[in-house]
Amino acid sequence: MVVNNVKCVKIVVNLTIMKQSLLEFWHFLQSPKLLKINKDKKMLKRDFLTLFLLNVLFAIVLMLVYELFLKLKLIKEYDSWDVFKELGIFWGLLTGVLFAPLLEEYLFRWHLRKRSVSIYFWFLSIAVIVMSNIEDIRLNVLIFTIGLGVAVFSQAMLKKQGQTKQAIFWHTFYPFLFYFSALVFGFVHMSNIKGLTLEDPSFLFYISSQIVGGLTMGYLRVKYGLIYSILFHACFNGFALGLALLFI
Repeated sequence: MVVNNVKCVKIVVNLTIMKQSLLEFWHFLQSPKLLKINKDKKMLKRDFLTLFLLNVLFAIVLMLVYELFLKLKLIKEYDSWDVFKELGIFWGLLTGVLFAPLLEEYLFRWHLRKRSVSIYFWFLSIAVIVMSNIEDIRLNVLIFTIGLGVAVFSQAMLKKQGQTKQAIFWHTFYPFLFYFSALVFGFVHMSNIKGLTLEDPSFLFYISSQIVGGLTMGYLRVKYGLIYSILFHACFNGFALGLALLFI
């Protein structure tokens, strides 16, 4: 009886701790901003595990709804890129658990604590999005050059402003930057689905998990540092690839 009571207390305590992590994450999403790096390892462990479970549960629910919509023939099914078929098990795992997290976190999350780099990320991402819909190589080079030029000009103009105006700008701009980064991260993964375009609303089923993951990893990057967003990315990819191997 005493043992059962102790277990119940531990469960309640753990749920309370997880609830606190979720509330802090939710409050951050309501108004994203730069945070002072948190070095509390207990808090890091709490947030990491709670958010990992959140992402796994979201992915599972999304998959179940997706399967239901497929059976009801409300959406069209697309073939996805098979990493194991294309690269083999060893290189598939290495790519998903090591190479992809490192590359994608530096590309999509590193700038979240680098104000000057964020300007370049914003304008170059917009340029690349426009380029993805254009096949003319010369026009794409021109668009990229314009994006880079606008980024350089904007950065130079911002530096001329006083500290107060810069602080106001970043406070106002940062939420847009944070969400934009997560959205771009999600949309980039559409390339993993053969034939999928924005014309088919079902694209939301294929990228929602990545967008939620982008928000989560962005939060970890801002609160604890880039290494932990990379680690989270690697763990989630490892979990997903492990399930894929089991089904294979």
